[in-house]
Amino acid sequence: MFMCLFEKAYVKMNVCYEFIKGGQSYNAIIDLTGGLHEIFDIKKLTNPNDQENYSNPNILWERFFHSIRHNSFFCCSASENEAKNQGIVLSHAYSILNCFEIIYQNGSFSALRLLNQQESSGQSIKLL
Repeated sequence: MFMCLFEKAYVKMNVCYEFIKGGQSYNAIIDLTGGLHEIFDIKKLTNPNDQENYSNPNILWERFFHSIRHNSFFCCSASENEAKNQGIVLSHAYSILNCFEIIYQNGSFSALRLLNQQESSGQSIKLL
């Protein structure tokens, strides 16, 4: 019930549904929280040979991991080229609710990384 009223109030603030349809999800987060946004281009994580446009995926993971533990909000979307054959719906906003890192320890993936632990030096599984 509360979410329906909240959605209606947000739409009225933006005049009508047509004005919020197809927008960027970070705009809604800024409107609702008064926070800041930062955009990460995932394509920059894929080609380490292109030094000028490359970002280390481990650095992005560390930012995700620590930020989500401090109650930050994350959302994502994909362009048409990125969504092909990936099962991603175009023009749909996805929320990242949590992230976990499962560490390989004592012969199996059994330990969860805690916030105060350093970055895993061995094998790990990273989940969003």
